[in-house]
This record gives sequence, C-alpha cells and structure tokens, in this order.
Amino acid sequence: MTPDRRLLAGALALAVVAAACGATIESTITGVVTPAPTLQGGQSTAGPGQGGQPSGGPSGYGNSTTAPGSPALERQLPDAVGAETFAKTSYSGSGAGLAGAPFTSNALDPFLKENGKTIANIAWAVGTGSARSTVMAIEVAGVDAAKTMTVLGPGATALSTATVAGKTVRTGGAPGFWVVLYPKGDILFWVQCPDSKQLDAIVAALP
Repeated sequence: MTPDRRLLAGALALAVVAAACGATIESTITGVVTPAPTLQGGQSTAGPGQGGQPSGGPSGYGNSTTAPGSPALERQLPDAVGAETFAKTSYSGSGAGLAGAPFTSNALDPFLKENGKTIANIAWAVGTGSARSTVMAIEVAGVDAAKTMTVLGPGATALSTATVAGKTVRTGGAPGFWVVLYPKGDILFWVQCPDSKQLDAIVAALP
C-alpha cells in the first residue's frame, strides 16, 4: 500500500520540531524521547552526561557558558529565502549529547560503529523560518549523507526520489505540508515547508 504522504510529512515535521525546540516528544519517525531543556540561562534540565542540549540564545548557541554547537553547519543554511528569514541554532554531539537529534535510537549505535564514528562526530543545525518553514543540516562527519538518511527512521525511505531545483532529493507530503531530504557529501539537508514553491526556493538556496 502506498503510504499516506500527509501523515508521513507530519511525522517527519514532528521530528524537526522536536529537534528545534527540545520538546519532550516521542516522534513516530525517530522513536526518541527528547528531554526538554529549561528556558532560563540556556542550561539543560538534564544532568551531566544525560544528553541535555543548550537552549538557543540570541547568538544561536545559548548563553556565554554554553559551548557553541556547529557554526560551520549554520553557515550552510540560508539566512533568508524570498521574504522569509531564518533564525538558526546548532548543536554537536560532543558538546550537547544527542537530545533532540533526529535519529532512530536503536539504529544509531550500530550505524556509528559500522562507520567508525562516535557521538562526537555528529552535529546538526536548525533554521526556523518566519513563514513556518524549517530547514536542518545534519552531519555525521566523513559519512555519506545518503547513509545517514537510513537512520532517520522508516519514513525517510518511504519518500519518493525527485529532482527539486536541479538537485536529486527524496520528497513527499501534501498541500500545506511538504518535506525534502537532500544529501550532499556528509551533510543531510532536511526541509519542511507549507508552500511547495517556497520549498523549491529553499532547496535552490542550499549548497
């Protein structure tokens, strides 16, 4: 049976929102429960070694006591596309653990071991758009992003291969809710957008 694209896009977007906001949500795509950080001082409610992530401050990296995530990944995301602007935040496995990371928990450990990587090799950046779009860059350093796509959950592989803005991507959704996954080198770009034309423009703005 062909999967319901509306439900699939909604599940994918839920994982994006969980990663961007640090909400305590169990995604149907990731299967990961992400602990919610506090909103004061950029400090996580999780204790040392429990995988807490910083809350984003004006700089995108929390306050002055919180280590930066991945400025290099943030620079891969657009500052603006058309009239829509993006507020960016980034995280790294070495500095923040994996709270909020969009991975399937039971698949991640064997994936990292197979590719000779650890949590310290993972980073991700999130851009939240003023017109309700979300764009994410996920990097497992030195690993083909097409492989990384396989540990996002079964929904990722159910998307259809297509060409968007001259790029080979996987895409799905329905009017009002569109999703694109775009692997490039070791960075996997993930775009969710309510408008298909804006989605194409965001994908076109990616490297």
